[in-house]
Amino acid sequence: MLLWSGLAFVCAQLGFGLLLDSCWQRLRFPQAAAILAEARQLAVQPDLVCLGSSRLGVAFRPFELSEQLRRQSGRDDVVAFNACIEAGDTLTSEFMLNQLLAEGVRPRLVIVEVSPETLAERNAWMHLHVDRQLRWQDLPDVWLDVWRSRNGPRLLATRLLPLHAYRREIKATLVRYVPAVRLSSKKRGNSVDTEPTPLPFVDTLRIAGRTDRSLPPWEKRQIWLQLVRNWLRDYRLGGSAGRALDRLVARCQQEGIEVVLLGAPVAASHRDLYTPAVEGQFQACMARLTALPGCTFVDWRAEFEDEFFVDNHHLFREGALEFTTRLARWFGSDMFAQASAKRAPRP
Repeated sequence: MLLWSGLAFVCAQLGFGLLLDSCWQRLRFPQAAAILAEARQLAVQPDLVCLGSSRLGVAFRPFELSEQLRRQSGRDDVVAFNACIEAGDTLTSEFMLNQLLAEGVRPRLVIVEVSPETLAERNAWMHLHVDRQLRWQDLPDVWLDVWRSRNGPRLLATRLLPLHAYRREIKATLVRYVPAVRLSSKKRGNSVDTEPTPLPFVDTLRIAGRTDRSLPPWEKRQIWLQLVRNWLRDYRLGGSAGRALDRLVARCQQEGIEVVLLGAPVAASHRDLYTPAVEGQFQACMARLTALPGCTFVDWRAEFEDEFFVDNHHLFREGALEFTTRLARWFGSDMFAQASAKRAPRP
């Protein structure tokens, strides 16, 4: 009995983990699932897709950009799509690109956010990757970075004990979708958080980091700057984040998609943390990638003055609107005019 019970326990844990990896993405990565659901609603293929973190997510306003590109190109069907993820890096961007391509979304151009900290060998976002997106097949590429970031126990829990690791998400999902569980929870007076609503990249004040929103901007900035200092300590570029960016660019070349590597705007105090050693490695990486056909690097890290920022790396609404206007101007009037007047419908 003990042997069969143990075998059933192992099979249940591993089976649930495989289901999470394959078809229950909304439970594990709700923001990505919401973006993919929105992409499925697109009537035509988007012309461009933006991939990155909340830095670029708050600045990239797809509706306004689409309108400006339509006026510039003379086409009435130009579509821009925002696929940025809060606390994302190149691993997240690669994941979102692969998911979009699997859904049949093939843009003409992708914008990918890049920065020295998101390409560091010591990945500061690995704990989020472990929770949100890493699957069994990803482990050979990332296990060393997981060990460096001291997320080994978290990885073992999510891979070997997913029913325990995601118990809160499971309970919240049951409360949300199963009437009997919801009624039972209400009778007991339990306050169970429902499935988190993905944050829309509309109001920058809502997603200016995870610091207390009652703090003044200068204090938020100091908190974030200390985090950036930690991310850049003993800096070495590479690791799984660097390999993910290489694979992303290679996949775009394979699919015939142009790539714009965009250094998202940051405040002057943030840029001051990029020492010559850090900046030299970053620029060498950009030079290597832009030597490939169809890949361009646009450095807008110093494009905006400090008064446009709510902290050190998130733009206010006015800054986001100005960013969108400048981006449309950078693309020019003929960037999207060469495409056919009517885009093909989604397959």
